[in-house]
This record gives sequence, C-alpha cells and structure tokens, in this order.
Amino acid sequence: MKKLLILLGLTSVFSISASAVVFSDGTNVDDWRVYTDTAGEITTHDGVLSFSGEGKATGYRLDINKKYGASDAFISWYMKYSENFTIYVRLTTEKGVRYIVYTPRVDDRGISGEFIKIGLGDSKAVLDGKWHRVVRNLEEDLKKFDPDNNIISIDRFLVRGSGEIDKLQTGSYYDIVDINYEGYPYAEDAEDETIDGWSIYSGNSDKATITNVYDGDKNSRVIKLDGQGKATGYRFDSPDGIYLSGYDIRMCWDMKASEDYTVYLRIETEQDGRKYIAYTPRDENRGVSGNTVRIGLGKGSMDGKWHKYCVDPGMVLGEYFGYDKGYGTNSWIETMFFRGSISIDNIYDIADG
Repeated sequence: MKKLLILLGLTSVFSISASAVVFSDGTNVDDWRVYTDTAGEITTHDGVLSFSGEGKATGYRLDINKKYGASDAFISWYMKYSENFTIYVRLTTEKGVRYIVYTPRVDDRGISGEFIKIGLGDSKAVLDGKWHRVVRNLEEDLKKFDPDNNIISIDRFLVRGSGEIDKLQTGSYYDIVDINYEGYPYAEDAEDETIDGWSIYSGNSDKATITNVYDGDKNSRVIKLDGQGKATGYRFDSPDGIYLSGYDIRMCWDMKASEDYTVYLRIETEQDGRKYIAYTPRDENRGVSGNTVRIGLGKGSMDGKWHKYCVDPGMVLGEYFGYDKGYGTNSWIETMFFRGSISIDNIYDIADG
C-alpha cells in the first residue's frame, strides 16, 4: 500500500459519524473547465484527473453548487504536484463570496478582501511529485480569519498549476476518512497476524501478554494487551516513524478499554529534545508536567467499546510549550507506550514515503 503524507486542518481530539459526497473521482473530466485565457488541457488516466497547461497561468474549475449543511464541514482531495499550485474553494457566506486559498507554504497569510490564505505545509514535502491527501475543515479555515462569518454554500473548486487531482469530496470528517479507508497505510493494523514491533517494557513480563487476535466487535484482527493493569507497560515501535511535517498533521488509533489506561506518544523534536503526550481517561486536560503534556480522552473511553482517536501532536506541543520551537516541522514519532489491559488497532502511519 502506498504511503501518503496527509495534510489535515483540524485542531481537536476526535472520538468517532452522515455521508460524504464525491464530486470528482477521475471519471468526470467533462464536468471540469479551463477558466483562464491561457491554454490548458484536462485529461484522465488510471482513474485520476491530469491538468496540463502553462503552470499557474492556467486555471481549471469544477462547479459544485452544494448548499452547506452541518455534516459538510470537511473537504478532501488527493493531489500529486511537482510544481507550484494554488487551490481555491469558493464559498457563499453570510458576508458574501469568500475564497479559501490553499498553497504549498508552511504559514497561513490571513485574509485579504475575499481571500483567506491557508498554507498546506513545506513546499519541499508537498511538491515532491508524490500523492498526498488534503483534508480541511472549511468552517475552521473560514473562521480562523473571518470569525463572525458562516458558510451558506460550497460553490466551486478551482486549481491553478499543472498536476493531478483525485477523489474530491465533502462530508463529515469520519465519513471522508472511511470512504477511502483503504488509502490509509498503517503502522499497525494487526492483519499480518504478528506482534512485530511490540514489546513489554515495564512490569512482570511473566504475567503479561501481547497477542494478535480476532475481535468480533470490530470484525478484524487487533492487538490485545493483557497484564497487571497500569503496572504493566507495553511499547510499539513503528518501522517507519511518523514525521510531523505541519502543525495540523494528525495521527489516529483505534482502542477498546474497560479499565484505567495511559497512552503515551514519544516525540523527538529537533529544537527542544524529547517530549511526551500522555492520553488518559479523564474529562479534562491537566497541562504540563516536566516534558509531558497530559490530555484527557474522556471517562467514556473506558466503556468497553471501540473508539477512534485522532490527535494533533505538533499542535498540542505548540500550544503548551510554544509554537516558536518548530514542533510541527522538525519532529517525529517512532514509539508509542501503553499502560493498562486494552486492545489496539489501526495506528495510522502518516509518514511520507
């Protein structure tokens, strides 16, 4: 399975669900138009759309004309670019027309007239000629620089620059994730029936086990950790690591717990040493203790049911230790630690590759 750098625009922990609408999947080339005077061509090959013209001087347009609803906050597309581009999403809002403008830059550049300018990350990572998935929260991107405004409709998707686009869709976050679930490579999904990468690092190993089992509730194989509660510690070392190439980069895992637990992300930072984020079944965040940020996943996370958790490690470190440390661009995760007898599945590996 090919790996994708996933460029996300989300700011909170999600614990899991309406229906995504796919507007373009490479089969509807006739719905697109060249909207500039500069010559350009729109073709399809291998199920994806290809735009070729005179760089950013050529623009391509898809009319969406979709009334905005509460379940339409997210927009997603796949893209492969080796040269500069600009993506525009035209919205009708309560204050008139707005364009959310996405470019291969680390920084957001604010609002200028109708245009709200959002960066998708370092151009070296985005313009590498590989497939990347972009997932953005349109409502958050609008309100970041136009906070008192609201979306009425999503009107158009416009592209400037030669490259490839696939699977443009809107919907709720988890509908969008699930509709292309096979596109996510995992650091661990247990389907290989092994426990490679797992080990016991703390507690009496004679009274603890790590097993790869079939879980009937989830209808898939999972990793089951069983020991002496939080007295036993387990670790998982990702073979590839997760590189945080933007403050919005997100990692996810599925978990089932019926007792107290702690999940630790160990984050290696280039400028500020090793940091940890500890996730516990509490309703509140408890802030910083030494080099660790303590975040609550809610008491409901111990209900014995499967939940999906998606977190923004770079954003969390920036919020608690300061955004000037560069956590979102010079940090990586290779190891997760777990305390408690819990089950784990689908740790997203979002490293580029």
